[in-house]
Amino acid sequence: MLKKHILAFLPICLLCLLCGCGGDDDSLIAYQFEGNAVPALDKVLTTETGGTYITSLSPADGGGEITEPAPEESDEEGSSSEAEQTETTETTETTKYISYDYQMFNKDMAAVAVKSYVEMMTNDEYAFELDCDEPDYSASVGNVVLKRAAVLLDENGEPTQSADLEEKSDEEKEAEEKAQKEAEEKMTKEEKKAAKEAQKQLEKELEVLPPYDNFEHDSSNDLLVEVNWTATSCLVTLTIESRKTTSDGATAEPSAVISFTGAKILMNSVVPAELGLQGEDMSEYTLKPGPGYVMVDDVPCLAVYVYSKSAEHTNILETVCFVSADGSTLYQQEKAGGTEVKKIELGDIPEPLPTEGEELLDMALEADE
Repeated sequence: MLKKHILAFLPICLLCLLCGCGGDDDSLIAYQFEGNAVPALDKVLTTETGGTYITSLSPADGGGEITEPAPEESDEEGSSSEAEQTETTETTETTKYISYDYQMFNKDMAAVAVKSYVEMMTNDEYAFELDCDEPDYSASVGNVVLKRAAVLLDENGEPTQSADLEEKSDEEKEAEEKAQKEAEEKMTKEEKKAAKEAQKQLEKELEVLPPYDNFEHDSSNDLLVEVNWTATSCLVTLTIESRKTTSDGATAEPSAVISFTGAKILMNSVVPAELGLQGEDMSEYTLKPGPGYVMVDDVPCLAVYVYSKSAEHTNILETVCFVSADGSTLYQQEKAGGTEVKKIELGDIPEPLPTEGEELLDMALEADE
């Protein structure tokens, strides 16, 4: 967490405010950090919440030095020297970050804006996940941490374009232009003007906030976005965190993984409609284990077959789901026999979910071989 780190530069932030240094009057579209583009808090601010961007802070803004006494010298017998201590200035090992300070929220509305921001950031488009317990948004003071894989940078420090990103063919471009022209012909003058303005705004936004899936994702580093709030202010901080690795450099795996019993408990917390199924409760379906662990989005997952119960007591396979080894993520097969999956949004995850130890963990890791 960055709490202690943030407290260290809050006085600098207050000094900036007292000195009257502020940001641009225009709202921000995105934050830029280490090749990553993240939607700005400004996107959810309203007249109801209030809130104004004031300034940004990072190690480059100054500081990063501490003063410490020089170590005492010793004579041959190992006793301390009588020499007078001197002071040396050494550069601290600073964490790269950038923070955005917001002030002047309507009283107790900062948390409302943070809640809306978290809801936006955790949708499929931006792909962030909570890296902390769900905060109490009714509290006047609090914090929340969001995490997703950082964008992979090339040798020049530039974002690596996704290999799946395909250039549109000339035929596709011509078809789009034709469809756009036909649509414009049916518009009134006012509608054309509004459409043109909307297109300009979209192009402006995409320039500073390109889609996350346009880039390769870093398997070794995560991007963290921490938001600290008070009754009338917010501080948004971006930093990069290396994933924990084992001694041989591999990404550390959990010491235990979810059992099938745990997977069933998780599945039973889902409303059938979220899986495109009929009924009020998942207890109306039979859940059976699939063929052990399989890899989904490079994550070992336990396969779960979902069967309906017919009047003749003959089970009919309705869908196949995959529960991640740590029990935090649920995927569903898009269509029978296909390889495409979609992530199912989970509500409150029952805790603790039953887990298995080393034997099942070995199965999970072997799925990646």
